[in-house]
Amino acid sequence: MAEKRTTKRTWENAVIKDKSIRVKFWLGPKNGKFTPRFDFNPVVSSISFVLILAFVLWCVLATDHATDSFGSAKSWITDCFTWLYVGSQDFWALVIIIIYFSKYGNMKLGKDDEEPEYNDASWFAMLFACGVGVGLFFYGVAEPIWHYTGANRYSADKYMADNELAQKAMNLTFFHWGIHAWIVYVVVGLLLAFTTYRKGMKMTMKSCFYPLLGDRIFGWIGDFIDILSVITTLFGVCTSLGLGVMQINAGLHYVNESIEENTTNQVIIIWCITFIATCSTVSGVGWESGGSVSSALVSECS
Repeated sequence: MAEKRTTKRTWENAVIKDKSIRVKFWLGPKNGKFTPRFDFNPVVSSISFVLILAFVLWCVLATDHATDSFGSAKSWITDCFTWLYVGSQDFWALVIIIIYFSKYGNMKLGKDDEEPEYNDASWFAMLFACGVGVGLFFYGVAEPIWHYTGANRYSADKYMADNELAQKAMNLTFFHWGIHAWIVYVVVGLLLAFTTYRKGMKMTMKSCFYPLLGDRIFGWIGDFIDILSVITTLFGVCTSLGLGVMQINAGLHYVNESIEENTTNQVIIIWCITFIATCSTVSGVGWESGGSVSSALVSECS
């Protein structure tokens, strides 16, 4: 009980010091405006790197085995846990709605005396560009058409009316790219923003578990949470990047048939996108740097 009361008291007063092992250094003068600064957990970084490297080597050296394993795993997860995916999204959507209309709906994610650094339009541009922008442009059109005309359990029902089939196709698309898609970003974003900007903790997933685990997040449990979050985030980004690259390659081929749809061109596109994204990330999100500018440019082009 004493530990629980201490945890609650420090959480409410935001007196929370990161006790994890960290490595910090600057590449140049500390006061330099664009001087790179590194601050990371060597345990999380090294283990994540080794696991990701091992996974990549497995996929490269045993492609057929990896493909079969992924197919089997996907089928098993789809058959056994589709209910959990659908139900959890509904649950978190309900949680967010309750929070929005509760006394916490107007609480700042930063300190009480701080003002927003960007307006609503800028935030929307950044969230849209970093969120579902790539997939939404393509699958927002392709997915309802596929559900409507493709071979699936709905189109296989010969007794289903045409207008009902079209409505089901739109309902599925709304679930994938509507409120439920944004709920994932909202929940994680709120937790990270609250713990980082209001409580002064590090922007890592383990910080979100401090109210539940207390100082134990600064040990192996917290490292495990961060390693898992690094790996799953990387895989998610790679999926979005891969889909986006294929879309860009197909679009360039449509505009100019001399640009072939092949692996070489897709690798080149990956390097270009990675370079631009890295520059935007390293420069920060301010107007004087690149994050907001690049996001606004994406929204304007849309």
